[in-house]
Amino acid sequence: MLEGRNCGAFDRERIDAVVSAATAGERGDATASLAIQDGHSHDLAEIRLHDGRRLMLKRGRHPWSAGGFDRSRLAAALLRGAGLVAPRHIDLPAELRAEALEAYWRIPLPTLRDVWPRLPEPARIEALRSWGALLRRAHAVETPGHGALDGAARDGHPLQWFLAHELAVRLFPATAAVWPAGLGTVEGLLEAIPEIAALVGDRPGALLHGDLHMANVLCEEDRGGVRCVGLLDLEETFCGPPEADLARAELLHGPLFGRPLDGGWFDRLLEGYARPVDPLVLGYFRAYHLVNLGYFAALTGLDAHAAGLAVAAQAELERVHAALRRAPAPQPARRCRGVRGGCRATPSPEGVGGALRFGSSAAASRSSSRM
Repeated sequence: MLEGRNCGAFDRERIDAVVSAATAGERGDATASLAIQDGHSHDLAEIRLHDGRRLMLKRGRHPWSAGGFDRSRLAAALLRGAGLVAPRHIDLPAELRAEALEAYWRIPLPTLRDVWPRLPEPARIEALRSWGALLRRAHAVETPGHGALDGAARDGHPLQWFLAHELAVRLFPATAAVWPAGLGTVEGLLEAIPEIAALVGDRPGALLHGDLHMANVLCEEDRGGVRCVGLLDLEETFCGPPEADLARAELLHGPLFGRPLDGGWFDRLLEGYARPVDPLVLGYFRAYHLVNLGYFAALTGLDAHAAGLAVAAQAELERVHAALRRAPAPQPARRCRGVRGGCRATPSPEGVGGALRFGSSAAASRSSSRM
């Protein structure tokens, strides 16, 4: 089984169990070596089998990681069914999955981040368009509702229900406890739910990656250029309007984070996407993601970064509200008012446990953001 002693954050017995699960029914030696890699939010290792095959092993660092790995397995199967490249997971025993472990066969392809530095400008433009085309194919996987991947596919919740639940149930009490600077933006996002839901209309939910950036995009290289063919790291997958995914990518490669891209890169991506994108819905989800990212920055002690994100989120939301005031008013069936003095929202006839009422004294939620 495993050769060597250095297991990093992993337990040798569990690594042997993963190798056994991956090679079940095979004949011959199943010895393996381990290479510890740097993971941003998970412990990450590459298991190298004696026959040259490689397994990627992730171990979650947070209580909510096991749920993310469940979403990852489901999303990967859906993407492969749509003809995209995505991880093929190992069917681990239930006790290992409960410990927030995920294993899948390594895909021998570079990421867009890997190849980007050596691409000439014309090839970069085509790579961005190819990235957009890849997202169009991923977003063509549709579900009856919006929200968590398994719940949206099963329950068919409308966008208004999902946003009210995410903002009022999860993000508002969490922000109140950890990052009060973000509360005003959360209130403003809640107030805009009916208008945004009306703009989205009855579009079904699309399968969204949830953490789109170049390091999660798989490529095939061809004659000096690249074609984007698949996606990695699917733990944040959910179902919603495509604008939510596009907004996340735009932010993560903007000036507030460590991987900015130059010029009109996002326009080139949208050229490849080649589907209508609502600019107001896009702006709303930029503000939403900024609040989520600001909350987690504050939670992890990055106070200066969190402060900058609070300012950016509020400015983004003000632009959305100004545009909504200029647009013809939709006629929503339900409204969700601000939450600082108590929120009442009924996002569906049955509601989220009935009508929602929250004040700033609500207990903080520390569950992972899905978006």
